[in-house]
Amino acid sequence: MYRQLKDFQKALAMFRKAAAVSPTHPQSRMNIGVVLMHDLNDPKGAIAAWEDYLRVAPNDPNAENIRRSIQELKGRESGAGGGVDLDKAARELGQQANSPAAK
Repeated sequence: MYRQLKDFQKALAMFRKAAAVSPTHPQSRMNIGVVLMHDLNDPKGAIAAWEDYLRVAPNDPNAENIRRSIQELKGRESGAGGGVDLDKAARELGQQANSPAAK
């Protein structure tokens, strides 16, 4: 709900708290990356969060989208382009983070 209220720092703090309380909770890690990338424009932080998500849930239904987003972000950092529309992927992950199942 903090994210919907545009209190991104508080949302990030709560997602990080959830991840600390439950070391195997993938949704909190995915949401950390969404807030960092989509709301706080921190691609390096998003990559780290999403890599942690993949460590916890490599076979989660969202894992392939996360892998593509990481690949695209790393490609942008190195100056190489990728075939992934990162803005679209970030919107989709943001929508998933706002879904009732994510709360």
